[in-house]
Amino acid sequence: MDGMDSGADSWLRSHWDILGTAPTGDERAIKRAYASRLKVTRPEDDPAAFQVLRQAYEYALHCAGQAHEHAHGSPAPALADQPVRLGVASSSPDAVQQATQAFLAWRDSNHGRPLESLATLAASDAFLSFAVREQFERLALDYCASEICGDEERDAVVEHFDWQRRLQHLEKINRENAHAAMARFNAARSHEFLLYGGHQYRAALKALLAPCPPAYSGLLGDKVFTRTLLELITRLRWQHPDFLACRVNPEVLDWWERHAGAKRYFVDTAVYSFVAGLALFVIALVFERIGRGEEIEHFTAMAFFGTQALAFSTFAALALRPPRKQVAWLTQFKERHLDVYLHQRRYQAIWQLGWLVPFVLLSLPLFLPVSYRPLSYVLRPGLLVCALLALFAASVVLRWYYLLLVMLLGLVSALLMWKSGFGGYGNTVLVLFCICLLAQALRGGLPLFLASGWRPARLRAMRLTWLCSAPLVPLLIEFDLLPPALATFVTWLWCLSGILLSRFTPSKLPPVMLIWPLLFLKGGWDHVRNYFNALPDMRLAFLLPLLLIVTIFMLTNMYHAEQDEHYFC
Repeated sequence: MDGMDSGADSWLRSHWDILGTAPTGDERAIKRAYASRLKVTRPEDDPAAFQVLRQAYEYALHCAGQAHEHAHGSPAPALADQPVRLGVASSSPDAVQQATQAFLAWRDSNHGRPLESLATLAASDAFLSFAVREQFERLALDYCASEICGDEERDAVVEHFDWQRRLQHLEKINRENAHAAMARFNAARSHEFLLYGGHQYRAALKALLAPCPPAYSGLLGDKVFTRTLLELITRLRWQHPDFLACRVNPEVLDWWERHAGAKRYFVDTAVYSFVAGLALFVIALVFERIGRGEEIEHFTAMAFFGTQALAFSTFAALALRPPRKQVAWLTQFKERHLDVYLHQRRYQAIWQLGWLVPFVLLSLPLFLPVSYRPLSYVLRPGLLVCALLALFAASVVLRWYYLLLVMLLGLVSALLMWKSGFGGYGNTVLVLFCICLLAQALRGGLPLFLASGWRPARLRAMRLTWLCSAPLVPLLIEFDLLPPALATFVTWLWCLSGILLSRFTPSKLPPVMLIWPLLFLKGGWDHVRNYFNALPDMRLAFLLPLLLIVTIFMLTNMYHAEQDEHYFC
């Protein structure tokens, strides 16, 4: 009867229909048809269908053999319309030997191209036997689970047999080896991902992949390396456990984790300590120069070693015994009371510009001909509030180390002002005044206009007006056309207006701007000093160079405005 059209039970089908070929006595044609059907009928996907296909294949080979025997004798039995019942496929007696020979030949002669060699082997006649193919896969699984198997060979086997989607089938062959082989495969993928996907982990990976733990490593002094190493270990535990299990020596992992976790003092800490000590040393020198007390013998050496000792001891104490409770309390206080100012109000115009008017008014007494000592009690708290608000407003665009630099430059500028005769109201007033002045100098020009709501188109006209009239100030002083009592006051007002109209961007000075100070110093330092000594007020020795500096930066801002580089305007 016909297995497809006879109306028999659904599990009875013609073996030729199952193989997808016409009845034939050619064994090669039968094997090719069987290999083609194996691509769509896998034993792990549908075991019953595979058993039917296998029985049809063996029955077809049996019929082809009988047809060959009767080629010169009695007629061969009918090749068609033979039903196939579901049964158990028989194994060839030499399947293990054939699979072993094929596997050894592939392993020893793949010539660096294991996937291509495996594909060629799978297309051979030996792989048409299911028993040979299954035994070959078993041998490949045992090999891939061992340490001697290379990553390239393991990748080829996993890709060819599609083990990533057939883990259940592998577990039926050998559960332990299946897990070991896939763990090593995943470890190789993780290693490749970490090595080429995150360059920051390369040094830490190299340290973890060492065969044995080191006796000592200088890398522990690098704070970035130590933090990266601890981050990598945490990431490996959560995302790449197979890499840890197969590639990393547990003793090496334990050594690095123990020493990196206990490390507190780094090279960076020592560098920061030295820089902080230098800053304290500069502050001590400034106050010693502008102080009025008696001179202390060997003050410079004592101040240097004292500030360094203070900085190193403070940073070491904070690193080795960090004040976690105090830091937690400060964090909570910041979140409850300061975040509203840090994240909302400091961007408002009143917080950005509100301190400028009080600063201008409080700065005027410094440039009057006569100092009124009682005013210092008003200037100190007033300028202190202005300095704090100026730094708070500048923190929107300046990082904390730039703010520290502003304060240090403020100390140096205060020393210059004190040497120029601005000591009538005390040293504290000068330091606070210079901090406010520098904070505004870094944020003037176009940012000030945008924050105040003025049209930027007016800025160019105001700058041109200022530049045209700026040379008049030193000319009026030189020819005594400006009363000495008003010279300092008028020069300060002109410098202040220029600071508001310009923005100090030292990194973007065109080379041509360097001609200005060179022309100024062309006559030699002695002539410059004689010029300053001849001024009617020694305080002009500070203001006139400031006027020149403002002119240079204003020209720089106008140059960048013409180049459409508005960030430097």
